[in-house]
Amino acid sequence: MMVSASKERLSESGLPMILAGWGDAAAGCRHEHASGLEELSCVGGHGDGAGRLRSQLSFRGEERKAQANERLQHVVLFWLKEPGNGEHRRQIIEASESFREIPGVRALRVGEAIPSDRGIVDDSYDVGLLVTVDDRQALQAYLDHPIHVAARDRLLPPLVERAVVYDFQQRRSPGR
Repeated sequence: MMVSASKERLSESGLPMILAGWGDAAAGCRHEHASGLEELSCVGGHGDGAGRLRSQLSFRGEERKAQANERLQHVVLFWLKEPGNGEHRRQIIEASESFREIPGVRALRVGEAIPSDRGIVDDSYDVGLLVTVDDRQALQAYLDHPIHVAARDRLLPPLVERAVVYDFQQRRSPGR
């Protein structure tokens, strides 16, 4: 029996620990990591171990899918003291990129505002940041992390006139 799974950040869900706990049932299983993808391949042959492992992986996959459907989005818009200053924008973007190192950050997007002629679009800000975390606890851990605190308390005050934050919970219908 062949069991195979491929998921982003599968190891964060404890896959190596699952394998370690299966002992002989996981013999013949290979866990690899390449280019941000985790892959597990198992060839059965030790009783129903591969079947039980497949069930465990299926359960973990559904659990991660449910978590992904309720992730929190943390949006921050920055207005500079010197609007349009390219060097100040670059510093904020560079510092924001370092937030990827903070445990619990699932995704991060940061960039400059896009000028628009559409009346509904507010393009008056300089830099926008979107951070995705799993839940409120992960958001608080992100906010309290030394990398974030250093940027917030040291880098931003001399550069930023105003910041606006929007936090919302992403909810998608099942199957999407």
